[in-house]
Amino acid sequence: MLLSKVGYWRPLQRRHLDSAEDAALPDPREFVDTTWDSALRSRVAGYLKNGRIWAFGFGYSYCRFQCGAPDSTMGSNVLTDGIWVWPEGLWHYVEAHAVRLPPQFFGHLMQRDFRHLTDTEFCNPGALDDGEPCHTAAELYERIMAGGTNR
Repeated sequence: MLLSKVGYWRPLQRRHLDSAEDAALPDPREFVDTTWDSALRSRVAGYLKNGRIWAFGFGYSYCRFQCGAPDSTMGSNVLTDGIWVWPEGLWHYVEAHAVRLPPQFFGHLMQRDFRHLTDTEFCNPGALDDGEPCHTAAELYERIMAGGTNR
């Protein structure tokens, strides 16, 4: 099973567009919803913060709102809940900038009642990688980029 992507954003500066795929990524500023209930936003951000590390160190990200958040706050890891995969700093967009994530992702959280899988549920061998684990960052990146929904 391929993981569905959420929260991968277009680079701000044209010189950082490495590929046509980068140029096709969404801009988080298009998804701001200041009417979104702050308590619900906090629950979503908490869920995102508590994802499991799926991959380490693609390099620090940066806030596309250029709000001054340190790049280290945005993180450098890829997190997952076993179904979805997202950049470590995605919580910041939800919490600080009221970026509303896609309805498919939100529905997934509601269906789980914002509960992460237990270790036993999560560690089902082969469930995350179809029994073909990625051994390099490049292989993982290719698999993530080939994955499902993104926003």
